[in-house]
Amino acid sequence: MEQVQTNSELRDHRLNARSYLLLAMLALAVFLPGLFDLPPIDRDEARFVQASRQMMESGDYVDIRFQEESRYKKPVGIYWLQVAVAQVHGGGADAPIWVFRLVSLTGAVAAVLLTAWAAAGLFGARAGFLAALLLLGCLLLGVEARLAKTDAVLLACVVLAQGSLARLYLAARSGAGIGYGNALLFWLAMGVALLVKGPIAPLICGLTLVTLGLWERRWRWMLALRPLIGGLLASVIVLPWMLVISLQSSGAFLEESLGGDLLAKLFQGQESHGAPPGYYLLTFWIAAWPFGFLALVGLLAAWQRRSDPAVRFCLSWLLPSWVVFELVMTKLPHYTLPLYPAIFLLLAGYLRGTIAAPEKTRWQPAVKVGWILQAVLSLLLIAAVIVVPPIAGGGFNGWSLMAAAAVAVAGILSCGPFTDQAKLRTRPERRVGILLAAGFLFYLGAYQGMLPRMSALWLSPQIARAVESLRPCPDSRLAAAGYTEPSLAILVGTNTLLGSAEAAAAYLIESPKCGIAVVESRAEASFMAALAKNGANVDALTSLSGINYSRGQQVTLTFYRIRQ
Repeated sequence: MEQVQTNSELRDHRLNARSYLLLAMLALAVFLPGLFDLPPIDRDEARFVQASRQMMESGDYVDIRFQEESRYKKPVGIYWLQVAVAQVHGGGADAPIWVFRLVSLTGAVAAVLLTAWAAAGLFGARAGFLAALLLLGCLLLGVEARLAKTDAVLLACVVLAQGSLARLYLAARSGAGIGYGNALLFWLAMGVALLVKGPIAPLICGLTLVTLGLWERRWRWMLALRPLIGGLLASVIVLPWMLVISLQSSGAFLEESLGGDLLAKLFQGQESHGAPPGYYLLTFWIAAWPFGFLALVGLLAAWQRRSDPAVRFCLSWLLPSWVVFELVMTKLPHYTLPLYPAIFLLLAGYLRGTIAAPEKTRWQPAVKVGWILQAVLSLLLIAAVIVVPPIAGGGFNGWSLMAAAAVAVAGILSCGPFTDQAKLRTRPERRVGILLAAGFLFYLGAYQGMLPRMSALWLSPQIARAVESLRPCPDSRLAAAGYTEPSLAILVGTNTLLGSAEAAAAYLIESPKCGIAVVESRAEASFMAALAKNGANVDALTSLSGINYSRGQQVTLTFYRIRQ
């Protein structure tokens, strides 16, 4: 019979400082490739960064604006963090894009370390180290670590809150004394998370509490959260800015963030991001690569041990929130990222022997389906590495070959006989380490070698370079029609006119000496008609072509000036 260690044997273990330092160094090694080389990514990253830049340009650190429009979908926390880093760097509003990404990088590294801390409290120190390795190697976190937006910081807040909650929960079950430390950490994380991305963290933690209460029919232990003192702490963090922005915007912030953003996402797919239930189950295999199949095995094992308090806590963290996200109409892969640590905690507990292996006869069909999905995904990734770079102007080179080989190795090691349960649970750090190394080589090839060289994707940098050489006056303003991605505001200037063909034509007529416009071919007919209506003629200066990846379109862009 398989030897399974109990949580009581492991729970008192703590990771030492050297383990945390090693995890931080590994996380930086995985997350840094491409961070400095990739241009601003449309659309969310560019919008966040531009709004932060405008705070510094205007000196208004309360209101949130993208050019002339209010941007009230998210609270102010992420903008303040980006502004602080840009000011410390010294570049301020003119700081390069990688400076703004340092906030997400820090959040991702913090999430990895906090995952180790949370898992150590539930399943032991070695499981904590393993869970952190799994999280830092997964594809989705690597993407978010390189994007200057909210999700990596939100993840760190959720893991801090849930790790604190787990300690309170286990202490209450064992009858141990409960101090204020974990409760205050929980509410600190809630306050920061509310200021960064609104109600997402309270939703996840609230569903965890409700699920545990209903499952065990025990509620009094939740008083250990010190809700009065803790709620006051969270309010001190959130309410001052909330009151000021509500007054300054005459209530527009709450109306747009709650009604125009949150409620709209619940009932309709915003910005063409609608998808049916099951979307996250399908995308998980990509988002959790190269550990997707292993996660399936860990979850099957965990369900059989759901009577264990530590396992029950992780399932309460994962399952109800996952169902809610599947039911919400607007879906994007990163929405479920705050649930991934729960999956990797369970997988680490399984690999370290704290959670018993699933019964082969019972779960073998699901395991075989997982093998097939992992193999298909590996083949698709290899095909993408071979096919996409030449299409996007990058060509197939040594970086592509390294990335394709890494995917092949990871695919072989994560399905079939290599995932035999006995082998998996023998020195699991070595197996996870090999998969992590394969993942690192893929990320290095993709982010450092392939993506920056795919020139056809990076239209905004090409436009910015063309404007520098074509602008007729030092203070010429660019008007863009047809291609109006927010990265143009970062690279060309806050005053860039992102509008319709008619607006671009009107601007050239108003500024005949200094005005310059770039018009996408699909908008040219409307642009020329508006000019002809006003009796104006233009000269075509130059053209460029590429791929608008936000829309999935091949585009041709032409620069125009009023004929002198």
